[in-house]
Amino acid sequence: MRQLIPIALLLGWLVPAAGLAGGPFPGGRERSAWSLSLATGYDTYVQTYPLATQDTTETISELTLVLGAAGRTPGRARHCWLLNPEVSLGSQLTRERLDLGYQWRPDSLHAVLRLDAGWQGRQYRPGTDYSFSSDTGEGRATARWYLAPAGRSGGETRLWARRLRYERPSTLEVNYDELGGGLFWRSGPLAPHRWLLGSRLARRTYPDSMAIDRTVIACEGEYDSFALEGSSVRLFHRSERRLIRQEEIRPSAWDHLSELEAALALDRGWLTLDLQSEVWDYDVESLAYFDSWRLGGVLGYRGGDPLAWTWRLGLAVEALLAGPDSPETYLQAGLRGGLETYGSQLSGSLTVEYGHRDYRQPAVGAVDTASLVPDEDIYGYSDFQYWELWLMATWLVSGRFSCDVMANYQPESHTERTDDTAVAFASLRFVWRR
Repeated sequence: MRQLIPIALLLGWLVPAAGLAGGPFPGGRERSAWSLSLATGYDTYVQTYPLATQDTTETISELTLVLGAAGRTPGRARHCWLLNPEVSLGSQLTRERLDLGYQWRPDSLHAVLRLDAGWQGRQYRPGTDYSFSSDTGEGRATARWYLAPAGRSGGETRLWARRLRYERPSTLEVNYDELGGGLFWRSGPLAPHRWLLGSRLARRTYPDSMAIDRTVIACEGEYDSFALEGSSVRLFHRSERRLIRQEEIRPSAWDHLSELEAALALDRGWLTLDLQSEVWDYDVESLAYFDSWRLGGVLGYRGGDPLAWTWRLGLAVEALLAGPDSPETYLQAGLRGGLETYGSQLSGSLTVEYGHRDYRQPAVGAVDTASLVPDEDIYGYSDFQYWELWLMATWLVSGRFSCDVMANYQPESHTERTDDTAVAFASLRFVWRR
């Protein structure tokens, strides 16, 4: 609770000082627009998984109250501020979040300097289902300097810093500090075809595990030609080199991530293609760190009215290649369908997918069993059929009152019944905004 006090005091001072209907923003001459939100709701998380020879079900539920505010400089101004504090009081967990932003626009339209910062914390109530986890606090800060003040294409410099701290660090919950920067060349913000090219350099240190300190060098590029009703394409690629301080603990590696999103406009809809590719190449392979290539995508058709309801139907395919004899190699295929709407009264999306995953089981003796303990690790994966459901919706009940719903359900039915698992999450929020 001690981390909650500064946020609550800040929220309690800023909102009355600036005025909910607008007032002078702290530190500037421009008037600011403020809004206040109050939400209450219920979250539940259910996981079913095999433990020894019996199925185990874990359920964690929480009733929560969320108070938030949003302040910003409206319209065109040389100095633009943004402030979003939020406090969540739950029966199991307390959370705080604070987002800060500033932009300097010499022509009151195009940003030359942009500063962003944020902090979030969480504290678990003693004796609850979460009590085995550690309280955390995380902060971040980013600075961007644009070398094209008139909104044309030009250079961009970025600096950022992050800090994560656990009250009780452990093997899976590790403190770290990160400092990095990057140089980019990008299109103007109003260009019809947006693109970006650049490189990054970052250093992450772990105070409690210095052996895994790492330096990351990355190059990336992005192209986006967006159209609401016409054809569009988005391309992204990043290649990064991770250099680990002590490679005998964790090997250095290359990581290559690529994405493609395309939509071809037809007479009565769009033919869509989404592809993702990720390649890991380790200097030294082991049981925990091995070369792999994950390739997945969805080929489908989207129809309907973008200003009302749209629907999707497609074939989703995913494959993981983890070496010719690895038991983790699999091929997965499924049928995916969905509905979307973004109206003034109701907005949201529903997606359902049904499919099958097939693991490649190597023959006995095809794997170097000396590196596997126990021998059953060779057959640690069984084929399964799966369902995946995602639901996100907001219903505007009245001018200031809305209902937010989010749900996810992912059951797996394995050929080995003892491997069956299921994960479900549901959240219901009643929100009042002013």
